[in-house]
Amino acid sequence: MREGKVIKVTEEMVKATDQDWKIDLTESDQTANITVSLAKDIANKIANSNKPLTLIANMNYTVSLPARNLKYINEKSDSGINISLKERKQQDFEQFPVQQIKSAILDVTITNDKKETISRFPEPIALYLKIQKPVQENKTTGAYYNEKLKKWEYAGGQLKGDYWIILTEHLSTFAVISNDKTFKDIHKHWAKEEIESLASKLIIHGKTDDTFAPEQKVTRAEFAVLLVRTMQIHTEEYKGIFKDVPMQKAWAAQQIEAAYRAGIVYGTKEEYFKPDENITREQMAAMIIRAIEYKDEKRLQSLKLNKKFKDMQRINDYAKKPVLQAAELGIIFGRANGNFEPKTQTTRAEAAVMLYRMLNVLKSDSQ
Repeated sequence: MREGKVIKVTEEMVKATDQDWKIDLTESDQTANITVSLAKDIANKIANSNKPLTLIANMNYTVSLPARNLKYINEKSDSGINISLKERKQQDFEQFPVQQIKSAILDVTITNDKKETISRFPEPIALYLKIQKPVQENKTTGAYYNEKLKKWEYAGGQLKGDYWIILTEHLSTFAVISNDKTFKDIHKHWAKEEIESLASKLIIHGKTDDTFAPEQKVTRAEFAVLLVRTMQIHTEEYKGIFKDVPMQKAWAAQQIEAAYRAGIVYGTKEEYFKPDENITREQMAAMIIRAIEYKDEKRLQSLKLNKKFKDMQRINDYAKKPVLQAAELGIIFGRANGNFEPKTQTTRAEAAVMLYRMLNVLKSDSQ
């Protein structure tokens, strides 16, 4: 990325408020491609205050870095850090038509004074991207561009006022995308709304471009991949944690290991995951609750767990509490006869609905 205009930040440019430190760059004669150079002593002053640094570049976007991140970056620097912000052209990205990209396309890069790129951080960085056109929030998402795969992927976020807010622990190129996706085999399906929403948000995909196969069963591997994508959990190089998840299972291996490191999945017995087994309702409930705990453990602390099912004795001990937690959160329900049916295998439609409800639970907590 071209460096663009370099703005060396002085102490006079950094304004303290009760909530944060602000650097207003809107008076610069070039804000579409700038590099903010922050000296180590200024960065330390902000970091030690425990308040975030907010960069107001122009009306299209704002970037907010937590104090902990500034300290983390500064520890890797001798004299200071550089924050590069570049608006890229919509025509550079062919996956979606221009009219589906609803914000500036913002490339964010942070380097230390040794020109080493810092790409991952201990706390999420907040990106505020102004919505340029009206959007249908249920079919809109923040997205980041995967340079390796040459496609946009889910980055989440939510609409607040005129801005879409994305919280990210990694840096890339980001945008807001509205994508009214549907499939020909869900036209009158009971889960049509939830499937369309998650597909439009780039979380779930069809079996083909125009078919979803809503009644097809979901495997343990497939659901682990969905949770890692939904929770935006960082993947690492393949380690071989499970004997039955080989590197050749490339579409799922790293995601299964990431879910394991996050405490979302466990093996069915030591060193085995059984990735191709169809997932049961109790297994899915347990994985969903662990994913919520990974994201926001406080969300589970005040639940009363008063809900009971007639077939509680059929639920494995490890899943009893997660099933009741998921039921109280409105993520999963019993059958009309009062049973939970823990051993019943789950369909793609049911998985989509549970993921949709889980996202709504997490979203409601962040508002």
